[in-house]
Amino acid sequence: MYQWFLNGSPVTGANSDSWVFSPPAPGVYSVYLNVTDDVAEEEMSNVAYVTVNPQLDVSITPTTVTMQTSESQLFTSTVSGGTPPYSYQWYLNESTVSAATASNWTFTPTSPGYYQIYVAVTDNVGGSDTSNTASVTVQGKPEADFTWYPYSPTVDEEVTFDASASTPNGGTIISYAWDFGDNQTGTGEILTHSYHSTGTYTITLNVTDSEGIWDTQSKSITVATTPPPPPPLAVGGEMVFVKTDKTVV
Repeated sequence: MYQWFLNGSPVTGANSDSWVFSPPAPGVYSVYLNVTDDVAEEEMSNVAYVTVNPQLDVSITPTTVTMQTSESQLFTSTVSGGTPPYSYQWYLNESTVSAATASNWTFTPTSPGYYQIYVAVTDNVGGSDTSNTASVTVQGKPEADFTWYPYSPTVDEEVTFDASASTPNGGTIISYAWDFGDNQTGTGEILTHSYHSTGTYTITLNVTDSEGIWDTQSKSITVATTPPPPPPLAVGGEMVFVKTDKTVV
């Protein structure tokens, strides 16, 4: 007859030559077997000691992130229970991340979008757990761009600057700030400006979106001398008009 013992007490129903132990809680347990033959002679086995560690548990931080494509974000795991050492595998949108097998992982997105991140951990005896899922919103950086007309202005000629070619890339552009390169500035998507001296000026446009993400674009404009007026036309004389760059001269 067989009788298994757990921590010195007989286990109800454990009366065969094998027994499956399912620990109810972490701790150290002693297990042994008593065997009784037909003439009532007993023999006790050696004592096996079983150490049951707390159940493996893993979590990651941060859990909610809003970032842009030019940034990087470190995710950190915290592991408790189980039997060290641990092995790690990070996941991005349900797919394994190549070479991301450490306790921490840095995410550097290359394109805007919504991402989900978690880590799976396995301990030294095959126990496993999956962390909570972090949600990441990646916003595209706005791109500043602009045009102006006329393209080759003259001194004191009104020039229209237009930043409508700027792209928000997922956000909303809320600010347009101009530096005209002649110690004059302005704001707005479309505005006008005049230069009072000849030369080449650097125009800089800075756009900012609703999340505070910004971009800058710079271009050069050349301002020429205002051409002299044509001489008076005598009665009966002729004057030739030529269309150039949408301007009749």
